[in-house]
Amino acid sequence: LDEWRVREQSFDGRESVALYGMMLDGTSYADRAPIGVQQAIESMTAAPLRDFYDTWYRPDNAALVVVGDIDIDEVESLVRDRFEGLGPRGDIVEPPTTALGALGETKVTVFSDPDTLQMSAALMYPALQAPPATTADLRRAFLPGLAFDMIATRLSDDAVRGTAEFRTADSYSLDPVR
Repeated sequence: LDEWRVREQSFDGRESVALYGMMLDGTSYADRAPIGVQQAIESMTAAPLRDFYDTWYRPDNAALVVVGDIDIDEVESLVRDRFEGLGPRGDIVEPPTTALGALGETKVTVFSDPDTLQMSAALMYPALQAPPATTADLRRAFLPGLAFDMIATRLSDDAVRGTAEFRTADSYSLDPVR
């Protein structure tokens, strides 16, 4: 409930709600934050949480990564001994479709909030729908982020020199859905 309050009662939270609302408009994610709404949080009981856990937190939905100076055969044996016999605790269900449709037209939103005196602008571009399969795909996926980082660096340099009407520029990535 405290996390919900932070989202609803802070500038950063309200800004995120506005941006995600614009980005996800027309999708099954619009107006449905992962944390839920106050009424659902306050009336939550243990049973639906256990059902969700048993349905989705299961061996066939998990990955284990081991990093370090290890004996591969020994670690594989340990992993198999501890996890191979585990099975799902709930019914096997087909995961929901999470892909978003075509973007369509350019979207713009203006967000104003009485709790901030700063101004910011955000330019967002779509991510690849599928993970890179080839080296060429990986390079193509890397280029937009690199370009935006270079633009942000140039704009930040202008701000530091005092030749811009703004104080800072940043580039970052958001991925609210797969």
